[in-house]
Amino acid sequence: MIMQHQILFPRIITRTSAPLTALLLASTALVGFTTARAQELPTGGKVASGGVTISNPSTAQLNIKQSTSSAIVNWQSFSIGAGSTVNIDQPTSTSTMLNRVTGGTRSTIAGQLNANGQVFLVNPNGIAISK
Repeated sequence: MIMQHQILFPRIITRTSAPLTALLLASTALVGFTTARAQELPTGGKVASGGVTISNPSTAQLNIKQSTSSAIVNWQSFSIGAGSTVNIDQPTSTSTMLNRVTGGTRSTIAGQLNANGQVFLVNPNGIAISK
């Protein structure tokens, strides 16, 4: 009976779910493309609350200066590529900044995120932290 299942299993996969198998393989191959690219930085920052200025002194660095004790920034995307840095300068160590991603891609943090207060990142598409 076990041998019969081993023989029938490949036929079931081939006949009934070949399109599904192809779709799964294609989507698995695309996962590698969702990682943060080198020099990738957050984009589309819009201050929703509080005092915040955003500057981009180089292709690999983003500086965010918070002037109020709490702030909210909505981002189109928030990923930090390997070799890239995001610096958040906050008034005190108890200052808070909420970063909300409103775009359709997940966040990948592969570079450096530096802050002297509390930083929160919310992304309904997911957040991946890598080396």
